[in-house]
Amino acid sequence: MRRPAKFAAVLTAAAVVVAGCGSGANKVNAAATIDGRTISVNDIQSRVEKVMQNNTFVQNLQQQRKLDLLSRSILTREVSYELTSVAAQRENLRVDENAVSQRAAELAQPKQTDATAIEQNLDSATDEAFDPREVARNELLTEELAKS
Repeated sequence: MRRPAKFAAVLTAAAVVVAGCGSGANKVNAAATIDGRTISVNDIQSRVEKVMQNNTFVQNLQQQRKLDLLSRSILTREVSYELTSVAAQRENLRVDENAVSQRAAELAQPKQTDATAIEQNLDSATDEAFDPREVARNELLTEELAKS
């Protein structure tokens, strides 16, 4: 199997895992389970609360009773990061820590966003739920996986 096909297979398997999260003998507090690791509802809620403290877009989502958009985005990102990690381990890929630091510094810079661009604001809020180094590492690993 070619490597891009392997990565696609991993992502497909993840979709099946996430799709089955609400059924069967899963843990009560599990939002998703990937390769034996459980992402709990509490973990997702903690990340939502972290972002809600200082992000007016997220505070507006809360007032509109649409925080589920952020929760889903954070869960999707968690699943993506976990799958990237699993795939990178299987392919024995690593990223340079200096590159991670540089990318994290770039990510930490304030971003210009259009107040009416929901997807852009949601993506930015989701970034805030994670450590910049974690975001940077996963972006770089994803780029390496795409090349392999």
